[in-house]
Amino acid sequence: MCVEGVKDGDALRVCSATHEDAATWALVRAWFGEARVVKVSEIHGTDVVEVVIDVEMGPDKRIIPMTVIHREGRWYLDRF
Repeated sequence: MCVEGVKDGDALRVCSATHEDAATWALVRAWFGEARVVKVSEIHGTDVVEVVIDVEMGPDKRIIPMTVIHREGRWYLDRF
């Protein structure tokens, strides 16, 4: 789930992917299917917490930094 108003193109494509768009859904599954957090890089804020995490993902297992935001008890993807 994305942060409301997300502007990052990659994050927006991931968050808007649906089963009905088979090609995009397959791509998202290929990249996120076995993704795993390898490191928490940065933590910012107190009321709204923004965290930068390094995630190993994709067919080549590359490390990609992602920013997630904690709001109202849930984590939302903001950018990567």
